Amino acid sequence: MDILLLDGQEPSFLQLKKSLAKNEKNEVTYTSSSTEAKKIIGANKAAVVLIAENLDSQSGLDFAKEIVPMNPFINYALQSSLPSEKFHDVTEGYGLFMQLPLDPGAEDAEQVTQIITKIHQI
Repeated sequence: MDILLLDGQEPSFLQLKKSLAKNEKNEVTYTSSSTEAKKIIGANKAAVVLIAENLDSQSGLDFAKEIVPMNPFINYALQSSLPSEKFHDVTEGYGLFMQLPLDPGAEDAEQVTQIITKIHQI
């Protein structure tokens, strides 16, 4: 599956990238540029987009609010420091499939893979 990692100015997805790339079924693209991410999403070159909490020019939440309506068939997840209930309230209606922790690693990569696999089986 084609996975786009949109990291922030302070990289926090490096371990996640490494863990996702271990799965030979994953094609992982990594960028810290929201402009580059928009180009990749616009070209339909990602099935999954994992968004950092703080990006180069805006918050991850603002990026999600802007980009999800442009291509709702992509599966999006957002990194957030919010408590899970507050995260749900703030992101409701945007179709995000999960909240990523601030320092995602191997367990989170496995969870992303499991959830996306289930979604694609529907």
